[in-house]
Amino acid sequence: MSADAALGRAKAASDRISQIQTLRGDSVPDGTFDLETMGLSDRGDFAFERRGPWPQPAPRYPEHMAPAVTKLPIEMRLKWARHVGTRYVRDYATYWPTALAWAMGARGYRPVSNGEFLALFDETVLAKTRTETFDRDDDARLATLLSRVPFERVRLWKADFGIMRGVRPFEGLHTSATVVYGCDTSVGPTLLGIAVEDAVFGPDDGDAFELAKYFALQGAAYHILLTSHPLSHFPQDAINAITLGTLPLAHPLHRLLAPHGEFALRQNAAVLYSPRSIVQNDQRLAYTVLTGPTEGIRTLNPSGYAGIRGNRAYPAYRYPLGPRRIAGSFGRFVDAYFPPVLEFVETVLESVSPTDPHVARWANSIAGFIPGFPDSVAMRKPGMLARAVASYVFDVAIVHTIDHASFGKLPLDAVPLRIRVPAPRAGETLHLDRRLLATREDRFRAEMARRMFFEPRPVAMLHEVDYRFDEPEQTAAVLAFHDALREVDASFRGPKVLRWNEFASSIQF
Repeated sequence: MSADAALGRAKAASDRISQIQTLRGDSVPDGTFDLETMGLSDRGDFAFERRGPWPQPAPRYPEHMAPAVTKLPIEMRLKWARHVGTRYVRDYATYWPTALAWAMGARGYRPVSNGEFLALFDETVLAKTRTETFDRDDDARLATLLSRVPFERVRLWKADFGIMRGVRPFEGLHTSATVVYGCDTSVGPTLLGIAVEDAVFGPDDGDAFELAKYFALQGAAYHILLTSHPLSHFPQDAINAITLGTLPLAHPLHRLLAPHGEFALRQNAAVLYSPRSIVQNDQRLAYTVLTGPTEGIRTLNPSGYAGIRGNRAYPAYRYPLGPRRIAGSFGRFVDAYFPPVLEFVETVLESVSPTDPHVARWANSIAGFIPGFPDSVAMRKPGMLARAVASYVFDVAIVHTIDHASFGKLPLDAVPLRIRVPAPRAGETLHLDRRLLATREDRFRAEMARRMFFEPRPVAMLHEVDYRFDEPEQTAAVLAFHDALREVDASFRGPKVLRWNEFASSIQF
């Protein structure tokens, strides 16, 4: 077939597509035809020659979990194994004496004062569990608890860990659904009480309240690990894979995004589907500290993505166009880093039009998988492209690293991942022996998990990314971005989770 005949057939196909789209009310980019618009550009211009990864419905709970990317090129898997996987093997082989020494130092868990408890929900990643939305079940509990507070109330909040009902503990271990109630008053933050299933305990309830705090902290830890933190992992896979498949390697948007997806697809696949994943919770492995079989543990992730019907503390996921609302000084620290990211992205993408056929195809493909991600029409709104892209970079580099840094510093001798005493019940007399709350094996497993999975272990840093930009303005934007990160670090007043030069560039741990 001659080149003219091939072009004629392609033109006829394009006209037919245009007619169909017109009938459906769809838009055709620029209303023009060319080979590139048709997607017939040289496949060598794209990562993996356009034979790379693509999203699919999640193998588990496809209606309730983010789309998954499971078929990965061998090059991607080998690179992850060389730079990331070897670190897991090294830690598993060498860290156990340190973890064992820490575990042998004490039994059970230490006391947690009300002040420390409140600080954990203000200054650490546990602040992500707080909400100011309440349901009908909260009204009666709050009526009782608030009657005990003699000070003027400024703001009420709760932290709901009803997700723990889906967990089925191993024999000898215990979990419970809890709800923490707190408020800011004229004299400072106050811990009102904790609901444990249908019972409510306040600070005047002695050891029952002390035990309730441990179950609430356990729920908070599982909420972060398996419900809220995964929202920075798995919805991003679709964006990562579609970026590789739809944007040419030389496109400014590809050059901007590609470093922030490095290692992530293989990392997320390992977390979800590897038999050695901490979520699989195979008790033959020394780091598997979770409290029950994987079937129950895995119910916590859908609770964060699909939401829980009738519980406003668990809304369904929508792509965030900016920082999510997080309480406390922890939330202020996270939010402080979004403006530098947004300004950097705006400068880099200043010459990129949202009507660019590659960008339009990229946006429409992602919008088909990720709820709330703007499609090609929404992308035409002023600033929308930059905001959508900045939110991705912010989530996978800034938010993800901060979450790990904060969780990795939580006191595992006070924030339990396993509890071996039943939850308190209304009306029972309780004497709490904290030494019985956990065994040394429980503490050993927790410390191994902290070292291997919880604390950040980056292999590629945000401030060292080489974007390979061509334009001088874009190269200058990278240096200005680093300066802006330094400025946030220097000017922020409050507890700092980490420094400006400690952010990973992507999801690598």
